[in-house]
Amino acid sequence: MRKILFLALPLSLIGCASIVNDSNQPIKIETTTRNGQLIKGASCKLNNDFFSATVLSGDAAMVHRSSKDMNIQCESAGHETASGKVISRANAGMAGNILFGGAVGAVIDHNKGTAYTYPTWIRLVFGQNRIYDRRNEQENILLMGRLDDATTSDSIKVSTEVASVSSVSTIATTSASTNPVIARPGFIATGFARIDDIDAVPYLGDRGRESYLNWLEKSTPKAFAIASNGYFGWAVGNTPPKAKPNLPSDASERALQLCESSAKRPCKLYAVNGSVVWVKDSVSQPPSNAMSNTAVETANSP
Repeated sequence: MRKILFLALPLSLIGCASIVNDSNQPIKIETTTRNGQLIKGASCKLNNDFFSATVLSGDAAMVHRSSKDMNIQCESAGHETASGKVISRANAGMAGNILFGGAVGAVIDHNKGTAYTYPTWIRLVFGQNRIYDRRNEQENILLMGRLDDATTSDSIKVSTEVASVSSVSTIATTSASTNPVIARPGFIATGFARIDDIDAVPYLGDRGRESYLNWLEKSTPKAFAIASNGYFGWAVGNTPPKAKPNLPSDASERALQLCESSAKRPCKLYAVNGSVVWVKDSVSQPPSNAMSNTAVETANSP
């Protein structure tokens, strides 16, 4: 009996998360300009209460897990600093402490950081400070984060948690002068396809797919709408183009109106920001003349 107790005691002191998780985890860091141009090779400094390191954007870095936030600053010639706060969350190992490590194991894993996980794929934007919360990340999906309103000086602040698929994108806008905060309904991703899977977009012909590829590189907020006859429309930003001032300010509403004005029939949103929100139709083949169908906003595209 004494031997059994002796063997069980160290296991309770190790903690479940320490058994399941390593002290380090990988995180992929990307950097872009405000208009969505991907910049590789930026020098990014990372630090939390356990470690500090410098890595190049576009590469994966090994970071020490911690319950504390991790700070990132990326520098590249000709660009403003891109910075971010990365928030970790308790992983499944912490819950497992109830079975294996108990309260002692939970304390050990908390102190060592092994009970926590940071987001694993983030994208920083030059000239912005963004917040990346593990709670909003889906597995193997890019996390765009949200603007830190406490530090940004943009006249219009857009707060979004954006991922490629299987996420909820919510837009809130506020003007630095007179406009009140407007809460927009969230758009729930359907998992129909990856945001960058151009061949999965229904109805579109060659020209439409080329336009969708162009839309993908635009900055948020943005929306892309399509009709069953191959017409499409997209919009970028929360301000209508000068040539069409009467259009809605909301990008998703504007994309739908642009599409329907040309299609002469109802249109549906295919994607909003970084999420595919399309619900599969019974027929998804484009018409033969879809190549020439277009209703694209260009005046307000950054």
